[in-house]
Amino acid sequence: MPKMKMHRKSTSIDMTAMCDVAFLLLSFFIFTAKFKKSEEIAIITPQSVSTDSLATNNKFNVYCNIATDGTVLVGLDNDSFMRVYAKILSDNKQLGLSDAEIGTFGAKTSMGLPFAEIKGYLQGVASNTPGIKQTGIPVLDSTKNELGDWIDATKFIYQNLQTQQKANEYNIFIKGDAKTPYEVVDKVMLTFVKKGFDQFKMVTTPKDVPIGTDLYIKNKAERDAPRN
Repeated sequence: MPKMKMHRKSTSIDMTAMCDVAFLLLSFFIFTAKFKKSEEIAIITPQSVSTDSLATNNKFNVYCNIATDGTVLVGLDNDSFMRVYAKILSDNKQLGLSDAEIGTFGAKTSMGLPFAEIKGYLQGVASNTPGIKQTGIPVLDSTKNELGDWIDATKFIYQNLQTQQKANEYNIFIKGDAKTPYEVVDKVMLTFVKKGFDQFKMVTTPKDVPIGTDLYIKNKAERDAPRN
């Protein structure tokens, strides 16, 4: 009796549904992702050995950045805080900022200019004027230390958050370049202290603990300790 030959069929899997799901997930992650904004000034922080972490949750966080040439900028946690910041400064110093200019201010991670230059700068940013940059908040001239006015606006926002029980503590992060003049950093800290902010965190680049130091021995003992 002759053998029956079975017809061979190629095995194929329809990948259409899987591809649809993959593209849907990719689209979801792209549209919901929040990209970190670029810093307004380039800062290379000095290295240090520290065990402190930068805890920012449920706190009012103020970021003061100082470049190598002494340019001082101040930033708050998010766009909404920065827009409120702009509105307060505009009202207090009669800057006459429009809603569009306040929106441009709010989109920045940090801001720092003499009050007389803020409106022109924001207009230049909106019109894509080439070469426009922030010149920094005046701090060294004791008769024209405008940083105090910026801190007053910051304090007003913080006190309102305290009243609403949205932030009971604050962080002042001072981020200076390794080559930033000390006199500028000192003046910035003194100005914050005069306005009632007397605790700071210096932002640095962490480095390994030197072998043989007390901190190294302490950390090693904690790592080697038996766990229950």
